[in-house]
Amino acid sequence: MDGKSVTEKFPEISIKNSEIPKTNKVSDCIKDQCWNLLDPIDTCTQEAWDYIKSNYQTNSNRDKISWRPNPNGNVLRYSFTTWLALNNKLNTKDKLLKWGFVPDDKCSFCNIAIETTRRLFFSCPYSSEIWKKVLVYLGFHISPDCWNRDVSFFTRRGRGKFKAAKARKIGFSAAVYQICDGYILCLFFTVVLCPSSGAFGARLDSLGPEVA
Repeated sequence: MDGKSVTEKFPEISIKNSEIPKTNKVSDCIKDQCWNLLDPIDTCTQEAWDYIKSNYQTNSNRDKISWRPNPNGNVLRYSFTTWLALNNKLNTKDKLLKWGFVPDDKCSFCNIAIETTRRLFFSCPYSSEIWKKVLVYLGFHISPDCWNRDVSFFTRRGRGKFKAAKARKIGFSAAVYQICDGYILCLFFTVVLCPSSGAFGARLDSLGPEVA
């Protein structure tokens, strides 16, 4: 509320006596677009609840994340997935094997080399074919190199506010997102994908409306 927690806004109330678990989120206190705050046992907390109900409207739509492109041309689901990949925070199989969640660490696409972020997004033949087509789509007649160099390439070519720069930024992050989406299909739904498959073509085509 206004950037503050309930206890900061109302220091006199007792969360312990409010009958609301400490792990509850705001969405847990809303039901049918109305506040659903349990009756407390003390007057201070009741006054705080009354104040919240009177001054803070509930709007579930406001709390939803929009996956559509914003005015700057960014697509949140693409940008977030790209951020995870660039910071090596995606749960690739080399990590999952150490945690005991998968029986092996072979690449989910080719089932040959050890699956790391670099392997998954650039070295694997599946992802390499995606980058070749994305580069051509964006007007670059070059071959994919390696993860670090291609990231640097798209970073330099994506600077500025002109249309081509926006297209390059979205093209890069959209390709990362589509590769990650294909990875999830392979890992959790045992779907087999390859660059020549119809599924691959459909994924590449899905980049078109937002990149063009």
